[in-house]
Amino acid sequence: MAINGTDFPGIDPDAPAPSAQELKDFAARIRPTAQSLRSNVPTQLVSQADVLMSVVDRASQGRAFDPEGSGLLAAGRDIDAWMFDHCGYRKLEVTSNDGIFIGLPASVPAGPVAIRFTSRGSAEKSAFVLLFGQVRAGSTATARDIASGQANLEDVADIRAVAQPTSDQPAYTVRNLPAGSYIVSSPLGTPPNFDGGTAAVAFRVS
Repeated sequence: MAINGTDFPGIDPDAPAPSAQELKDFAARIRPTAQSLRSNVPTQLVSQADVLMSVVDRASQGRAFDPEGSGLLAAGRDIDAWMFDHCGYRKLEVTSNDGIFIGLPASVPAGPVAIRFTSRGSAEKSAFVLLFGQVRAGSTATARDIASGQANLEDVADIRAVAQPTSDQPAYTVRNLPAGSYIVSSPLGTPPNFDGGTAAVAFRVS
């Protein structure tokens, strides 16, 4: 969960490129956790953990890395999928069917949650990424506001979990969800335009 909750420099294509010092600071911060993961994964996941270690080693030299080209995203998905199946976390199995979320309960208890997200349906209404946004104190924005475009999720909520499918494969992540009011949302369609609009529903972590 600590690794999944870490902002990897360079993973956001719209953000400025990280500096060499930012990469070194990131490597120093995440190395102990990455080494712990490498020491404790089952044999079938050692090669995936090694991909993470190679990214950390590269960052420690101040060298940028390509999250997809390095294999980091695929390796992380394999590890999260194994955790979903074997680690006993509370599970959320969510499917978007043409922008309608199926399998998402109204609420879950606070704490660790393993999430599997599958997107189905037409390309025009395909859910691009599932975002769990914890609504900030004082905000009055609703899921309807997000769906209608009257408010932007990242302007009114802190993103606590992200699950982005690749190709026709489901996305996995394991996150610690703190208590609060949430909006679960996804842009619909094909980037960068997302002509299908935005799906958004209210969600509660108690």
